[in-house]
Amino acid sequence: MEENNVYTPKHGKMSEKTFLKQMALSITVMVLCLAAMAVTAYAYFSHTESLFFSTMRSAYFDASVVGEGKTSSYFSFPASGEPREVEFTIKKIEQSTANAGFCKINIFTNSGAVQSFYTAPIGTYLVGGEQVTDNELVIKIYISGTKPVDINFIPEWGSYSGIDTVSDNGTITPIYATE
Repeated sequence: MEENNVYTPKHGKMSEKTFLKQMALSITVMVLCLAAMAVTAYAYFSHTESLFFSTMRSAYFDASVVGEGKTSSYFSFPASGEPREVEFTIKKIEQSTANAGFCKINIFTNSGAVQSFYTAPIGTYLVGGEQVTDNELVIKIYISGTKPVDINFIPEWGSYSGIDTVSDNGTITPIYATE
């Protein structure tokens, strides 16, 4: 006798009522999954969208950077022959929806290497359970003068997960390759 591994009800096939209940449950679960996927995609791809009952807004942090009287996020310094320290002021822009953020500072030196530095938090953040507001950060970057240097400031919302490499009134001294 051949063994059958599939369960067959003793009294014939499944009743139509049971089959319809299972199909209705399966279709309902699929519709709910599709709805959840659509809402997730909508929230992910939209910056700010208003619905009839609430507003969804993704966090956005922006900062203005002023260096040598120029406001930009990218600074280029040609080889001038004179070493100097350049002071930069980083301010949180009021239109930012995030409470706090930081700036990633990429320094491109003559060798094509990128050195990355991370600022202390800018904005309103917690330190030891206490709320601190610091909407401005002043840093200095040492420019050798013998090699061209490009500096890029990238605002990021949230807090840096590592150790901040430059704090308020701090100085960055990049390592310049010698030729």
